Amino acid sequence: MEGTLCPHCAAPRPTALLECPRCGVIYAKAHPRATEPIRAEHLPPESPAWDAEGDEAALEARLRAWAIPGALLVSWLLVKTGAGHFLVRTFFSMWVHETGHAATAWLCGVLAFP
Repeated sequence: MEGTLCPHCAAPRPTALLECPRCGVIYAKAHPRATEPIRAEHLPPESPAWDAEGDEAALEARLRAWAIPGALLVSWLLVKTGAGHFLVRTFFSMWVHETGHAATAWLCGVLAFP
């Protein structure tokens, strides 16, 4: 059996090993690669051509239908939950408030950082 080849990588197959030292395939489970040409009946059927403009238009319609209601729903859920309300007040409103103080200082000629 020393003269046979690995069915996966065609490396020489030693008799003492149960798997190929080159590619790691297990000889008992491996099947030799097909050498016959692939016939047309074995190929998957032709898929329709990609219509970029039609697909883009469909995606745009879905986004227009769901983006604003989805953003409003997420915002409502954030405000109605305790942790979400904390995040909204801390990260989405506090910096706006502090920027107002800094802008007032800037207009008065004072260097300020929000």
